[in-house]
Amino acid sequence: MKQLDMFELSENEPVLAGIFRGRQLLSRLIGESEPASSPEPLFLDFQKVELVTGSFFREAILGFRDFCLNQRTNLVPIVANVDRTTLEEFLLVLESKGDAIVVCDIVNGQVQNARVVGVLEEKQIITLEAVLQAKETDAVSLKEKFRDVDAIKTTSWNNRLVSLAAKGILVERKKGRLKLYRPILEVSYGY
Repeated sequence: MKQLDMFELSENEPVLAGIFRGRQLLSRLIGESEPASSPEPLFLDFQKVELVTGSFFREAILGFRDFCLNQRTNLVPIVANVDRTTLEEFLLVLESKGDAIVVCDIVNGQVQNARVVGVLEEKQIITLEAVLQAKETDAVSLKEKFRDVDAIKTTSWNNRLVSLAAKGILVERKKGRLKLYRPILEVSYGY
């Protein structure tokens, strides 16, 4: 399990606040992360951090998530061990951006209570639930599975899968020309 201690990376600061400090931590996070050979979670552990402000979260954590996903590092940042106050700060940012992230608790080295927090459109929720049920799937399979319920085209399913992967909720694997998607963790949706 790849894990970064956010308290240590922030030089033992219990309160993480501000755009400038967020950008400083973003640089450290990029420097501390080495690409993986296949998609895997990288847990950002906030266990010893008392509070993270929205501006810091936006610059450091969302910035790092976007860096990892856009640079194809195969690392998918997961926020771990945040308290309720910090999570509420995160939710304010996520709601204003129409974004979502995966959060969890890590207890004795085990991932618990993994969930997606923030904003997902109804169609994204349906897609996430379908992928969770299938464990791994592609747009064509989803079109076939739901053809009696909705007349959703393969392109629409693909767009939904791609949007969930862009948030770090799903990961993509290529099998020839086919793109398969699976959840980064077994998650639920909601605060």
